[in-house]
Amino acid sequence: MDNKVEQQKSTLNFDKKNKGKGENTKISQKVRRVFVPVQKTVSIPSNSSDMVVVTKAKELVRYIFQVTANSPKKIRFSFVSRIQSITLDLIENLYRAAEIPYNSRTQSSLEKKIYFLTEAKISIKLIEYFALLMLECGFFEIRHYKQIAQMGIRCETLLNAWLKKLSN
Repeated sequence: MDNKVEQQKSTLNFDKKNKGKGENTKISQKVRRVFVPVQKTVSIPSNSSDMVVVTKAKELVRYIFQVTANSPKKIRFSFVSRIQSITLDLIENLYRAAEIPYNSRTQSSLEKKIYFLTEAKISIKLIEYFALLMLECGFFEIRHYKQIAQMGIRCETLLNAWLKKLSN
């Protein structure tokens, strides 16, 4: 028993003296590399209807990516990449608008928020146009176009309400 205790003490002393050398330190380094999840704070806009816009836009993005996933190669790098890029711009502009503090009523912050929301509205119109163009060219089924148009209208209605609230 005393022999085991002596071995453990000598191993610990060896680790302290030979930092980074020897097999025992490799084992102890592996033990120290434990994954610890970092909690990230998420800023949520003060108005819950702001989040509805983002949620509906995410649904639109998800649907477009699903519909265009198996597109023919001849349109993959023209129509598909363009419509997917515009949908990502939509989400980006909504997040940018939501990150500007809601309670700040300074003219510049209000103008920035309105600018990003207007850019998001333009993105929705472009998405609807590209979906119509893909339908006319025979790359979309009518049901896909109808679904995208309905989702776009929902997002646009919510964006208009957000913009109206900012103007009051």
